[in-house]
Amino acid sequence: MDREQQDNALKGVKQLFNKCSVISEGVGQKIGTPYELLPLGAESLSSKPKSFDKMRLFYIGTFDNRNLSVFIEGLAMYQKQKNSDVGFDIVGGGSVEETTAIKTTIEQSEVKNVRLHGYLTHDEAQKFFDECNVGVCFVPVTDYYQYQPPTKLYEYLLSGMVAISTNTISNEEVMNENNGVVVKDNAKAVCDGLKQLSLRLAEYNSVEIVSQSQKYHWAEIVKQNLLTLVK
Repeated sequence: MDREQQDNALKGVKQLFNKCSVISEGVGQKIGTPYELLPLGAESLSSKPKSFDKMRLFYIGTFDNRNLSVFIEGLAMYQKQKNSDVGFDIVGGGSVEETTAIKTTIEQSEVKNVRLHGYLTHDEAQKFFDECNVGVCFVPVTDYYQYQPPTKLYEYLLSGMVAISTNTISNEEVMNENNGVVVKDNAKAVCDGLKQLSLRLAEYNSVEIVSQSQKYHWAEIVKQNLLTLVK
């Protein structure tokens, strides 16, 4: 079943219910009105204000269908061009194929200081939310990611980090000059985005990032969206 057939199937199922909630306006427009918006959100996973003296990159999540190898290639380009040793901590895992591809990219690109920690519990991953200051939200720019709200991105911002994210429609709705940079899903764009972050790093304010991101907190979504929907 292709994407259009899936959209049409959802439109048919939607007719069976009195109310329909969607996670983004883009999804709602695809399946048609009427619908109620009930967006995804996140919790703050760190209350520690971040220091923006040097970039400390962090990714948490699945490896599958994320093209993390492309991001690592871009990081390697940045390190070579800027003679940088900026580090990248990666928490999570995926298929054998994806994990092997990432390890091969690390070896062949000669990137420095990329650390694969595997799967960790929330408690074990806490130190990365506390110590890192740049969250990586990298997905390929495809139709099925365009309108999928980035829960991971919310977690980074609500924890006071800036982010580097690919330019999906959902990501661009969240990102602005005060919380990071948006890039295309290729290695050169990643390299250029890291250069932008580095130049502006001292301008970012962790407390302001958290404050401006409160609308993505679950508590706010319950108050503004869920309670209205269930009345």
